Amino acid sequence: MAESTRGITYGFELEVECDRHAALKAAEARFPRRPFPRGGFEIPGAVMDAKGMMFAEDRSIGSARLRSLEVQSPPFPDVDSAVTGFAAIVEVLASCGARVKRTCGLHLHALVPGVTDRFGRTCQHYSCDDLDWREALEHQRRTYDERQIRERHDYLAAVAIIDAWLPVQNRFFDLAYPHGTSGRDADRLAFAQQLMPGDAEAMAGYDKDELGKGRRLFGRGRNQALNLYSINDHATLECRVFPSTLDPARFRECLAAWATWCESLDSAALEARAVELQPFFEAGRARVAEFMASVQRHILANQPLFERDHELERRARAARIPVPRRRPHEQLRDWSKVVWPDGTVGIPADLAGS
Repeated sequence: MAESTRGITYGFELEVECDRHAALKAAEARFPRRPFPRGGFEIPGAVMDAKGMMFAEDRSIGSARLRSLEVQSPPFPDVDSAVTGFAAIVEVLASCGARVKRTCGLHLHALVPGVTDRFGRTCQHYSCDDLDWREALEHQRRTYDERQIRERHDYLAAVAIIDAWLPVQNRFFDLAYPHGTSGRDADRLAFAQQLMPGDAEAMAGYDKDELGKGRRLFGRGRNQALNLYSINDHATLECRVFPSTLDPARFRECLAAWATWCESLDSAALEARAVELQPFFEAGRARVAEFMASVQRHILANQPLFERDHELERRARAARIPVPRRRPHEQLRDWSKVVWPDGTVGIPADLAGS
């Protein structure tokens, strides 16, 4: 498959059960290291001006810590070079006795210019690093509203990718699990749950910062068939559908399907869909505002109790009595069990009426 005319680059994360120390030594013997600041190992065919191959621990595999290995590849300019790099990496892993478990996954990444790099471009567009602090503050104040609109639109365009994914989602699962997703393969589905119709509208109702902080979104976090959180973390889309494999031919089949879909992404269609999702974003902001108002009402209504608990906590610490942990403005309910130095139990009389 020829190099993408759109400048799309591809990468992968390969989860295997393998001795990490042995894999590191084998990699050092096979691949040169990339110089600082990129680091990592030089893999044939990879993009030069990027981080090299890295090894990391992945506890989701469920093996002993030193045998839970995730291989993080560098980006490749096309499918053929990625397959070549994958084959070289697998050869090193095979020499260390690597094997695939049911919980191991193959996560495919793609950086799609004009689609996944929007957040980075927005930050650069409004950068004020070359200004002194007074000019920087004024620049931030002057461009705040415009920056918020741009970031919100970038967020909604990213959310719109869900609608482009839904028509092909079943085809990816059929390719990943030709014998069905029941039985032994069901273990992997917890890490690649299907997106559903209406998820784009639901996600649009969250704040744009959710791509960075909303790990509990839909109750699935990043463990979705198409992981959008990777846009914020790595400026890439991540497909988590496929089980791990050490077969280059199988890897090519999976990556070719992924590359075909990534090439089909239409930035103009995403822009149009972002406009359609705007009302869902505004409705979500209204819900957040109402929730914050209800929290404020709760705090004001219970202020005497909070002040009483603050005083109880102060006295307990002064008496070296262990104090139950609490969050700010959270009412404590177990003071009745506290024994004070004079033998009294519970809330002191002078605070009991508070």
